[in-house]
Amino acid sequence: MRKNFVLLAVIVLMTVFAGCGANITVENAPMETATEETVDSSSPKWVLPTDVPEMADECSTCHSDKERLIDTAAPVVEVEEENEGAG
Repeated sequence: MRKNFVLLAVIVLMTVFAGCGANITVENAPMETATEETVDSSSPKWVLPTDVPEMADECSTCHSDKERLIDTAAPVVEVEEENEGAG
C-alpha cells in the first residue's frame, strides 16, 4: 500500500514539474493599425454651466418641521426587563 502511494505521489510530482517546465510559445495576432480622425481645433467650444434651479430640499424641510416629526415618530414602547415583574 505504501509503495503504491509513493509511486502515485512521484507520478503526480513529475507531471506537475513537466507542466511547469514546458515552453509554450504564443503567437500574437497582428494589431490593427489605428486610424486617425481629424479634429477641428480651430475654435474650442466651451460648455458653460447654466443656472441651477433651486430645488426644495425635502430632507431638511422634513427634519426642521417639529410637528411633522412628532406626527411621524414611532410610539414609545416600554419594555419590561426580565428581572422585573412577578415570578
